[in-house]
Amino acid sequence: MADTTAAGAEWAFAWSHLICGLAVIWHGDPNELPPITPPRQQPGDHWGLMYLMHLMAWAGSAAIRKRAAPAPHADRDAALRIGRALGGASRLRERYGVTSSALPPFRDADGDAESVAVAVLGRETYAETFAAAQTLGYDDLAALVANQEPVAAAPDDPEDTSPWTSLTATEQEVARLAASGLSDAQIARRRVCSVRTVEKHLENARRKLLVDSRRGIAQWVPEG
Repeated sequence: MADTTAAGAEWAFAWSHLICGLAVIWHGDPNELPPITPPRQQPGDHWGLMYLMHLMAWAGSAAIRKRAAPAPHADRDAALRIGRALGGASRLRERYGVTSSALPPFRDADGDAESVAVAVLGRETYAETFAAAQTLGYDDLAALVANQEPVAAAPDDPEDTSPWTSLTATEQEVARLAASGLSDAQIARRRVCSVRTVEKHLENARRKLLVDSRRGIAQWVPEG
């Protein structure tokens, strides 16, 4: 992990975390899993954070199963983390067309973690936790992996659960203009700012919406 950090290899860093974490879960105490450091979002690399979210779920499942004595509060916290982790991983898979169906060990471990969480929370609470995590953007999912609260909690209004609401007003305006077909230069002239400023707003919008193109942004722009 030190070597991957020194080399700036973000994708390898995430895989190193995964391997080290699996060793602890399988052969040690899952409660002693080292803090997980989420990778910075890299263009074209969407796997690192997704698999660290799987690791988070598997660690929670192992912690509950290996508990020597009943611990209702600790088990509930772990089960909620499982639901959030699997929901977040599902969100990333859907956005990028990634599937774990061809990886039976991952699929089976996810199924086991879900079963453990459902046994603790009940099906309804688990489903609500899973669904709430599916509305989060990259930064919020990274915060979950880092054992922090989401940057912004999901809104109570179901109509406001879209990742679109995580954009600032300026980012939404620039995203709308880009979705309408205007170039960066045209947007800059209309907003009386630099092209670089427009590029930065669009970069932020892509990151928060988990997309990598203007077409992807356009899919999230509300009508009207």
